Amino acid sequence: MFVKDRRTCLNVAHPILGEQQFDANPWRLSKAPPEYYRHAALVGEHNDYVFRELLHMSPSEAQALEN
Repeated sequence: MFVKDRRTCLNVAHPILGEQQFDANPWRLSKAPPEYYRHAALVGEHNDYVFRELLHMSPSEAQALEN
């Protein structure tokens, strides 16, 4: 009952695995509550952002790396 009351477990939607239960931070800070808003990144999920926006690669360069 204590674990459930303290909300030390939380459910996060995952695009492949569905609803998953994770351990939340057991410590609570009154002025800085924890925020959990998304699942962990999938492999390669942010490739386009990193290659094109951060590294300023051309579309062909980015595609060559992904291949």
